[in-house]
Amino acid sequence: MMLRHAEADRLLETFAQTSNKDMLDPQDWCRFYAFIIAAHRMALTGHIADVDVLNRLEELGFSHLRATLLAVFYTRAMDLLTLFEQSL
Repeated sequence: MMLRHAEADRLLETFAQTSNKDMLDPQDWCRFYAFIIAAHRMALTGHIADVDVLNRLEELGFSHLRATLLAVFYTRAMDLLTLFEQSL
């Protein structure tokens, strides 16, 4: 099932299609960061839940363990971006 924001879903799909699913390289991480930044920008129109990210990553071919780790990273990164914005 696609994420609620088409642009964020497109970025996550691009990340999944081009990444080494066993060992992410720096370019893979940059694509995942681009997804996180887009998801953060779109949070005003509806937050993308970590479970939705996890499920979508599994649909896109990541193992449950790798998808879980990335979903946890997504949550922490979203928290960090929110705290950063509040500090400005």
